[in-house]
Amino acid sequence: MFGGGLPQVWPGAAVALHFADDFLDDYRAAWQQAEDLFQRLDAHPGFQVEYIPNGTHIVKLHVDTADLDAFREQLSQHHIHLPSTSHGQSFTLKINPSLNRTSGPDMAQTFIAAL
Repeated sequence: MFGGGLPQVWPGAAVALHFADDFLDDYRAAWQQAEDLFQRLDAHPGFQVEYIPNGTHIVKLHVDTADLDAFREQLSQHHIHLPSTSHGQSFTLKINPSLNRTSGPDMAQTFIAAL
């Protein structure tokens, strides 16, 4: 799988091994945080969460704002980094264990305040 790069990729394997034992529990908790966040954002008129059909860890977050760059910058100041958007008024979000660093209500409030 790694071909001739195996001698250089051991740091990545060491990091993966460090987190491997707790990953499933952390990921399960992240899904709960994400569901809470998405429900709160979906209830706000400025947001719409679009789930990808047939299940995935990726959702589209549609944002009703005239300035998506300013919205992204506001969130960035709170250590929430959204990818660049190429989908009009939406961002592609991925559920991962970094969501466990805060609560769904706190993160939703940060998104709403950034709007």
